[in-house]
Amino acid sequence: MRATAVLLLLTVVVLLGCGGDDPVAPREPVVYACGPAGLIAVVENSDGERGSALELAFEMRRPQVLQVLGGILGVDTAAMRGMLLNDILEAYGEPWMIGELEKVAEGRYTSFCALTDGSARSSILLDSIRAMSSRGLAVDLIFDLHSDGPTLLFSDGRAAVADLAAVISRERLGVRALYQTCCHAATAIATWETAGLAAVSGAPGVNNITLYSPIAFLRTWTGGARFSDAVDRAFNIELDTLRHYSTIMPELLWLMSDENLASSRQRCGGLKPELLWVEKLGTGS
Repeated sequence: MRATAVLLLLTVVVLLGCGGDDPVAPREPVVYACGPAGLIAVVENSDGERGSALELAFEMRRPQVLQVLGGILGVDTAAMRGMLLNDILEAYGEPWMIGELEKVAEGRYTSFCALTDGSARSSILLDSIRAMSSRGLAVDLIFDLHSDGPTLLFSDGRAAVADLAAVISRERLGVRALYQTCCHAATAIATWETAGLAAVSGAPGVNNITLYSPIAFLRTWTGGARFSDAVDRAFNIELDTLRHYSTIMPELLWLMSDENLASSRQRCGGLKPELLWVEKLGTGS
């Protein structure tokens, strides 16, 4: 039971992580005809921690795990037959997250840019922010990255939040809001506030609620909710999703222990955490 519980925990945490060390150019920003803001999503969770023990646990519960992953990702389980867990996550997980975010962004944001694998670098992130900010867009960020609080793990190594915030502040880049599933991110909220961000979220400890919440947050916030309310609603939507799939894999209920929920429930800060999506506020405003 313990092995399968760990498997499911790691599956949820790394689901969006696709390996890849080769530098690649970021996807060209998708430009839409409406909206005063740009969205940059950084999705990269590859950390090399998926090893033989995890694959062995996966094989012990393969039919159940494939059923859960197939339902979440909308993939026929037959397509995943014979694949290693790491290959499944690489082939289907990260593209699914980016695709779902792009669906929400369409018709709402003027521009959408996804950074993943080799393009998920701090330097490319800053260049992407500069490009959108130079067009007068309020820039919103979504981070799905590993973090220890003071630093974020990009595909080319760690970057200090303080350094990123300093660049945004010094260059008066128009970053408006940041939603992030990064672990320990709440400890860096005050640092982001020094860069003038209107709204920032972050979990106080290890964040195990990371699968649906970015998509649910973006849909809820752009749908009219205040930033802080959208963060709370996204958390609860993911819990409902986990409860649904726990009928297939009861181990998922372990993710909803009081300890895990306290560690994962995001806090909000920024200069205006009740920010509405229609309000154009940002460092460069």
